[in-house]
Amino acid sequence: MSEVVIDFLIPKHLPLPSGMIAGFSTRKGGISGAQFESLNLGYSVGDEPDHVAENRRKFFHQFNVVEAELAIPHQTHSANIAMVQSPGKFVNTDALITHESDIFLTVQTADCLPILIWTIDGEWMTAIHSGWRGTEQGIVNDTLALLLSASGYDTSEYFVWIGPGLGSCHFEVGQEFESKFDSKYLSRRAGKIYFDNLRAVTDQIERFGISSENIETVADCTFCNRDNYFSHRRDAGITGRMMAIIGRRK
Repeated sequence: MSEVVIDFLIPKHLPLPSGMIAGFSTRKGGISGAQFESLNLGYSVGDEPDHVAENRRKFFHQFNVVEAELAIPHQTHSANIAMVQSPGKFVNTDALITHESDIFLTVQTADCLPILIWTIDGEWMTAIHSGWRGTEQGIVNDTLALLLSASGYDTSEYFVWIGPGLGSCHFEVGQEFESKFDSKYLSRRAGKIYFDNLRAVTDQIERFGISSENIETVADCTFCNRDNYFSHRRDAGITGRMMAIIGRRK
């Protein structure tokens, strides 16, 4: 039986250098059931491990990647960054940077923003997980600063792809956010406060001098799009995980 092609996202407008892959999974095309239906890629959420393993195999197969080639962060909503020189697991880390080939960086999300960055020639690549805690702590700022310093590339030579996350339509927050973020990232409706994480992250990226023309966003809200995405908030914490992946072959 031929391999079933699963549903995933690739950049629509940004160019990918030769040999590079970049993708965001959706929830479609896997074998998990119930609240994890169907392409859950997270082992830590209560799904059957055999189902997760098969889902991962199916997803990685689309990019001709195997799990032994992955760099996998243990995400803790930190601002910690790892410089990756070999595949493996990275504890207490929410951003990965590499300029090595045949290493594929990953982050998992279910409302937080997945962010993939690469240079025009594909020599440097980054994967970032940024929920509101990461955004507040400046993980995007810190990662870009380290990346630009290490690579020596001009900001015009970077491309940024931001995946689906919790939209401001459903990102309800408490009053403490008024002291955490500029008011332009907060909106008020019916006496409630809502946070725009995508706008906050995009502004951080543009402040580094990366042109909006070099930034592509998947503006879908994970909460709203039940058929396509897992959402931790919508599903009261009992849900699957999506994955972003980036890397290049020699």
